[in-house]
Amino acid sequence: MRNGRRLTSPQLTLMYRNNTLGLPRFAFVVPMQVDKRAVGRNRIKRLLRETVRGVLPQLSGIDGVIIARRGLVGLSLTEVELRVKELLQPLMR
Repeated sequence: MRNGRRLTSPQLTLMYRNNTLGLPRFAFVVPMQVDKRAVGRNRIKRLLRETVRGVLPQLSGIDGVIIARRGLVGLSLTEVELRVKELLQPLMR
């Protein structure tokens, strides 16, 4: 990802680069600074995975890492979906 590009928002950071597979692949990182409890970090990861799963058909050929920030703690699924879609908008076809 050192040669990749970066998109940021107050709640999320996306680092991505093109791949030759034609399929999108994502990883999710929630640092301990976001939530000290593993339960909270895992909940954020589940919300992010569910949201990205919904937009995968609109994406193609990128490898991405979505990094959560503190502003994501306590948001509902619909709010997380809104934030992720805003972040991924430039990459959607």
